Amino acid sequence: MTYPKRAHSSSCLSPLLSSLAIPTHLFPFQLNTPYGRKNTAFPSIVPVIIHIIFHIIFLAKFPVKFLAKISAEFLTKFLTKFLGRGLGRSLGKGLGKALGETLGKTLKKDLGKTLGKALVYIIPIAMISLPGVAKARIRPTTREALVSPGISSPHKSSLSKTYSGKTPLSKTHLGKAHLSNADRTSPKTNTLPVSLKASSQAKRKGKARNPLQVASLPPKPPPKTGIKTTLSRADFPHQASFKVSASTHHPAPSPTAPPPTVSETVVIKAQRKPQPSLLHPQGQTHYNVTEETYNLTPALTVADMLITVPGFSYRTGNGPRDTSLSLRGSNSQRSYGISNIVLFDDGFPVTQPDGTSRADLIDPHAYESVDVFQGPSSTVFGNYALYGAINFHTHRGKEIDGLQVGSDFGSYATFNNYATFGKAGENYDISLFGSDVRGTGLTANSAYETSTLNSLMTFTLSPQDKLIFKAINNITKTLQPLRLTFDQYHQNPFQKNCLTLQGAGCASVSLYDNGAYGSSHTMSAELAGLGRFDRRTIIGVRWEHNFTSQTLWRNQFTYDERHISQPTTALSYRGPYNSYNYMSDLTRIDNIAGYNITTFTGANFNYLDYGSKVYNVSPAGQASVGALAQTNYGNQWNAGARLEETLQINKQWQVVVGVGGEHTGTQALQTIYNYTPAGILSPTYVPVQRDFTNIAPEAAVTYHPMADLALLGRVAMGYNTPSTSALFVRPDGLFGNNTDLKGEKSLGLDIGEDWHYGQILHLQTTGFYEFHTNELITQYSSNNANAYSFNVPNSQHRGIEFLTELTPLPEQLPSMKLSVNYTYDDQIFTNFHETLTNAAQQLMLNRAGRRIPGVIPHFLDARFIYEQKEGPLQGLGGFIELNWRSAFPLDNANLISADGYRLVNLNLHYTVPTAAAFFKKITLFLNIQNLLDTTYIASANNIRNTLASNGLESPASVLASSRPSIFAGTRRSFYGGIKLNF
Repeated sequence: MTYPKRAHSSSCLSPLLSSLAIPTHLFPFQLNTPYGRKNTAFPSIVPVIIHIIFHIIFLAKFPVKFLAKISAEFLTKFLTKFLGRGLGRSLGKGLGKALGETLGKTLKKDLGKTLGKALVYIIPIAMISLPGVAKARIRPTTREALVSPGISSPHKSSLSKTYSGKTPLSKTHLGKAHLSNADRTSPKTNTLPVSLKASSQAKRKGKARNPLQVASLPPKPPPKTGIKTTLSRADFPHQASFKVSASTHHPAPSPTAPPPTVSETVVIKAQRKPQPSLLHPQGQTHYNVTEETYNLTPALTVADMLITVPGFSYRTGNGPRDTSLSLRGSNSQRSYGISNIVLFDDGFPVTQPDGTSRADLIDPHAYESVDVFQGPSSTVFGNYALYGAINFHTHRGKEIDGLQVGSDFGSYATFNNYATFGKAGENYDISLFGSDVRGTGLTANSAYETSTLNSLMTFTLSPQDKLIFKAINNITKTLQPLRLTFDQYHQNPFQKNCLTLQGAGCASVSLYDNGAYGSSHTMSAELAGLGRFDRRTIIGVRWEHNFTSQTLWRNQFTYDERHISQPTTALSYRGPYNSYNYMSDLTRIDNIAGYNITTFTGANFNYLDYGSKVYNVSPAGQASVGALAQTNYGNQWNAGARLEETLQINKQWQVVVGVGGEHTGTQALQTIYNYTPAGILSPTYVPVQRDFTNIAPEAAVTYHPMADLALLGRVAMGYNTPSTSALFVRPDGLFGNNTDLKGEKSLGLDIGEDWHYGQILHLQTTGFYEFHTNELITQYSSNNANAYSFNVPNSQHRGIEFLTELTPLPEQLPSMKLSVNYTYDDQIFTNFHETLTNAAQQLMLNRAGRRIPGVIPHFLDARFIYEQKEGPLQGLGGFIELNWRSAFPLDNANLISADGYRLVNLNLHYTVPTAAAFFKKITLFLNIQNLLDTTYIASANNIRNTLASNGLESPASVLASSRPSIFAGTRRSFYGGIKLNF
């Protein structure tokens, strides 16, 4: 939002008065006295009353803006002219007391009484400070300026570390602001209008975003005297006052006489731009990753972007870019896609209303940073934010300012050719990214092609309005290998010589000879032509409107079309999944009784309409299909609302409370096409209509005992509802009725710290403990079966996340750094009895105390980094990286586990300091993945336990030979790349 250059108001009313069209020159003023003009820092009684009434009515959502515009100026002028000191004081004190009592009774909270008590003291003081106000000559003052993020300013500055403020600020907002004298009136008045020249280099970790800039006053004639001051601060509050002492030297009457000095105090009122909680949730465990972490690596998948984030784990899904990523084990129960967390791309949702997200459309080269929010997050993000949320940020046109092209290439015929165009002007910012990725893969039948377009366009329609357009299109064509049993993995992990199943340890799929029923025979994935052929298109638009500098309203609509054709097993899944998502939210910053309060309120509605058809795969090859096996037509919708209040008590303490609620409706009809041995069709119908209502409160406290240390305590709830596909698969993996599935809920506690020790050490630690009810677990039984989901009545997740960044010699070797992140994630069943069956028997087993399958208990990532920043080798750098994963169980009884592994990666890169005239920058890199050529398990499905014919649970040897689960990871591979900036 753009402010006028001259900020007249000396009070917190300035944004309010601007929104109400009230002349601000009526409020800050100068008084003629026998000793010259006197600056007054207190507004009169009428603006105070108008301000308080406006806030009260605004909080009650009563439409009074039009009335305020008409009455405010008249009341102000009239009462200011005719109120005397005594009457004003009495009236103000009476109004304050009465207003406080009334609000206290009406709101039944401390808000009204607090405001009332404040008025009892504030209004009389204001009246005492204004003797003879009716006779005062009111003139505008230029002694104070309004500071707000997002204000354009040609001046630059930095902010230092100590200040007089009200709220804590991260280390990234440090700097200084300098004041200089622009003019000086006659010595008789001692009034010194100044020109404020300041801005901030407010930076996020690794990259500047939303810099704090300071509005400057219009230039004055050359000064006759000089003011030299320094404004310092360590934090950036919602709204803080900074007192700056200024010493003014009058012209000396003689060379021998010392110049007289006049001391003044300049007050700068800083206002924070509203940040919606959907983009910046407060009081939550948060990690930010910038492109410096991954832009000089091959960055083939989203895992390459987030590998340095504590709590993050991943495994290979159904395709090279279909990475199954997890936060604290969120997707450990599924082997494809992304579940139990919500994904955004520049604030636009890329998670559909049934909770499904796919990583195919994420090309790391398109993004400049990623925000990761961990812990139950349904208060703000709604359904499926059971474990957190991730927001990806694409490059802005202003950052690119031209054209950037690059090419990555390497082992297994891997090529990624990409380009980013960016341009920005006064009222627009446009970025457009495109890439084409292809390769053959190491494992047989894993060749792929993926193309992606990602565009973000921002248009500033007025100082109050912005229009943002988002477009993503992804086309994925990938062949799909079959998963291996443990025995097959140890015999032939990369499926060599398996085209005709002649080699040892070859995986196979059983297909009906006639494509419908009867006899069948086994085939390799290559001969069957298994794969995925999908298209995803997302189009979104968002309108942002600033009612005032402290009130932001956003309305956003997103259309998401996912069309799939997936012959990945003996079945081929086809159909469109079209969704519509509308979101609206309001963010407002207030100062009530001296406390800064940020209010976020929002509502959403989304709707998914789908028509799924499942065919038997025919043995004719090339993924040809046979008879129809199942259809599933239905819809799912979510409607919710949420409220979050952030109270900044002082610069040490921040309190966040919130609550969110959502109603989910699912309606579908499954038709199963059964064929008798004689070929007669006998359909089975499974209808479902389910409704779920969930409430998720949260509360968090952040404490800053010192500028470099933050302590966090948070308790919150999360929820999700079963996807429609999970409602129609039986325990044996065949289509059927599973419509009694319940929604999952969690209650989580986070306790953490974030500490910086100068430039030497950054240490961030979080402990978490979560209680889950009706946790949804997914398991598989064979390559011919579907994923089966079931509820676990009670389970617990507990662990520790640890992140450290160490620069041991910041003065001698600032280019050398060690980065380490480690996660311990212990997830167990606390109340779960599993029933196993065979043809004639069943057995119930108590699984309490067993580890939840699929969850990696220990994982660590460490990088030793060196970046030469000066000298003849400037631009040369690299790192050596260690990835360690412990073994983890794959079945409910914990009889069989996937082996742990250690991978070592090596990177060298070089940025040419002086490029050719038509290049801004040239960057080269070389990467060696899996330097020690380790054979390891890159992905493993959870598998279902079985009951032997003797009525006992089958041993691990049976599971190892009969339950397909595993994809092997890539062996040693070499990659290089070049990137040119025009």
